[in-house]
Amino acid sequence: MAHYGMHTGERPHACNVCQKRYSKKADLEHHELIMHTGEAHESAQTGERLHACKLCPKVFKRKHSLTVHEALHSGGYPYACSFCPKVFKRKQSLTIHERVHSGVKPYTCGICQEVFMSKYFLTAHETKHTGRKLHACTLCPKVFKRKHSLTSHEKLHCDENAYACSLCPKVLKCKYSLTRHERSHSSVKP
Repeated sequence: MAHYGMHTGERPHACNVCQKRYSKKADLEHHELIMHTGEAHESAQTGERLHACKLCPKVFKRKHSLTVHEALHSGGYPYACSFCPKVFKRKQSLTIHERVHSGVKPYTCGICQEVFMSKYFLTAHETKHTGRKLHACTLCPKVFKRKHSLTSHEKLHCDENAYACSLCPKVLKCKYSLTRHERSHSSVKP
């Protein structure tokens, strides 16, 4: 009968609180759960616009909060910039990115007083004064003061996929391991 109602436009299921009508009882129940329980119910009473997740009963006052939440369902990037469409996997990356919009530069060089948006940029700058060698990741722009920090970081680039050497039958788990392995086939050393 509910299927028939979809074609006729009939909406026999009415919400007891706001009188909104639905063709399917399940849609009414979802509406009541989202709009008339807890925080959502309070906002429905004040007329404040809410943003409901289509995959679970959570409701948000801000569209941005819903966007961040929905990314969690997809395994995507849960941290979205408030100023532009960029999204990030880590909250720290979002914090650093948002400094581009705000102009905040909390890191100061102790030698020349130049200021930077991230510790990464400060560390890279400080090598001009110290002459100390930095260890750079071959897969992203990050640099590290210590070799073991680079090694730990490079493991983040590993994933489920296997990386096959184009010069021999060896298969490696990480892309950076493949890069290092392939160097062993040539006389070129980093």
